[in-house]
Amino acid sequence: MEQLGRLIDCNGKRIYLVKGIFDYFDDKNFPRLLKAWEEAKGLQAQLYVGLYTDDVLERTGHKRRLKGRVSDQDRINLLEALDFIDGAFCINSLDTNMIEAKLKECVAKTKDEEVSDSKYEIGYASGGFCKLHKGHVEHLREMKRQCKKTVVAINSDKLIEDYKGKRTSINEEMRLKILSHIRYVDIAIITDRYDKMEALEVVKQLCGKYYDAIFVGSDWRDNPKWESLEQQLNERGIKVVFTERPEQGISTTAIDKEGYNNRNS
Repeated sequence: MEQLGRLIDCNGKRIYLVKGIFDYFDDKNFPRLLKAWEEAKGLQAQLYVGLYTDDVLERTGHKRRLKGRVSDQDRINLLEALDFIDGAFCINSLDTNMIEAKLKECVAKTKDEEVSDSKYEIGYASGGFCKLHKGHVEHLREMKRQCKKTVVAINSDKLIEDYKGKRTSINEEMRLKILSHIRYVDIAIITDRYDKMEALEVVKQLCGKYYDAIFVGSDWRDNPKWESLEQQLNERGIKVVFTERPEQGISTTAIDKEGYNNRNS
């Protein structure tokens, strides 16, 4: 069977290198990464990902349709948020020697440790998390920065269809699998209920106590539904934390509108 990547000796370390675009994770490119991880483990190697830059793509007659909306650093952050990726870097040349030089730089680089504030014991967040993108990762990273433990509820296929009146493009099992491999998520579950007060009991069953902070994107700030919910939660000593959306905002809807489905390998 053909392998997805290439085994490279890098300063005495066994590295399995795969290459691609990876602007977000979906049911096509995420399984590819999981397969590469299995291959890397079989070879007793670390898994690294090389990301084609826009210059390389254009020189080879390709185009990254989310150019300008998802930066190279966004893509690196997205990949390195996965618990089985050891590192990611950008490929600005197709020359093998140049690629290996970039890989060596990446392997030698010391990763910055996440600074933890731990204001809260348990943080909770919920959402569809379809086509997991940089906005999702930044939201979850900020929650983990402030919480000792994080619980993330993925809205079920039925809940999304009932609430939004549309079918999700990525089924709940795949979305759960992706979230379960994000470093900032301690517990990932599927929920059939939108009620955040009911979620208190769910979290208590999982963790032995209620969540003391719920994390929501800042685009929901001043929404009447959330203002009412915030009051109810505050009365129980629970904080609603709004995380700021990235300056170059992105969403699953925006990705779908770009017509980039199933081409983000």
